[in-house]
Amino acid sequence: MSQQINLYNPAFLKRRDWLTARPLVAIAGVLLLLVVVAAVFASYQARQKQIVADDLAAKLKDRQAEVVALTAQITGRKPDPAVLAQVDDSKLQLKARQEVMAAVEGGAIGSSEGFSEFLRGFARQTPQGLWLTGFTIGSGGKDMEIRGRMLTDTLLPEYVKRLSAEKAFKGRSFAGLDLRRPASSPPGANAIQTPAPAGTAATQAAQPVRYIEFTLMPRPQGAPEARP
Repeated sequence: MSQQINLYNPAFLKRRDWLTARPLVAIAGVLLLLVVVAAVFASYQARQKQIVADDLAAKLKDRQAEVVALTAQITGRKPDPAVLAQVDDSKLQLKARQEVMAAVEGGAIGSSEGFSEFLRGFARQTPQGLWLTGFTIGSGGKDMEIRGRMLTDTLLPEYVKRLSAEKAFKGRSFAGLDLRRPASSPPGANAIQTPAPAGTAATQAAQPVRYIEFTLMPRPQGAPEARP
């Protein structure tokens, strides 16, 4: 009977030493390659960011130049004296109107009630076909004289009735009435022009509308006059 002897011993195998020069050089080469790649990528990103930054800086410089140019243009522009004069005149007119309205509303022009209620009453109660040409109000709102025109004399009683319904006119009466029809006059003086009826020639002159002038007189003349 034969006997086999195993002469294999791992201790006798040739071992590879990774710390020798060749492996270290290979590892160092790989690391160096990675570093180079990373550096190239970082440099590329830096260049791209620098390009964007340079573009933004150029745009900012252009905008700053535009701002400087506009500032110089605005600073050097002088206002038009005519426009300034119109603005000042408008301000003065507005101030004067405000002062007049304040005086009227406050009753500083001879009436403790002011004229605002009378004006509102005139505006609310004037019928179609009748219009005022002037009115006079005495001290304290008394002695009121009303002047106007109407297309027909039947409108005046209705107008007086309407005014009596207004609070500002309650208790006021008129002692006299003057009615007169103006004499014939050229168009534009004492007549109102109306369009010619449909179907007439285009060259035909418009027909004037005749009216009647009226004056309601409750007092002697002499009170301060106000016109609408």
